[in-house]
Amino acid sequence: MLNSRSPRRHWCRRHPVLTATAAAVALWWLWLGWYPAVIIVTAAAVALTIRRRRRAAVIRDAGLRARADYEHQLTLAGDPHGIYGRFPPAAWSVGAYVTQAPSARPRW
Repeated sequence: MLNSRSPRRHWCRRHPVLTATAAAVALWWLWLGWYPAVIIVTAAAVALTIRRRRRAAVIRDAGLRARADYEHQLTLAGDPHGIYGRFPPAAWSVGAYVTQAPSARPRW
């Protein structure tokens, strides 16, 4: 999907201190033998990540459906914006081209 936002970096690249701390705690718990605690915390983090991604996908899809419905209504009304959407075609008329004045000397 085209948008004006810059691509987001992964969470671990945006929060390197928290990532390093979580990895250190996980290794410390593994060294102490607290395997069930590591499994529970990791499963909870994965579940929360999946839930957030699904919620973001639902919101994105709702926006796409609303935009498609709006453009469909414009098409039914005969508006050319319904066909082209937010990206109209380039103007191919003669007035769209910039020409050099006939009295000017050629630049070469």
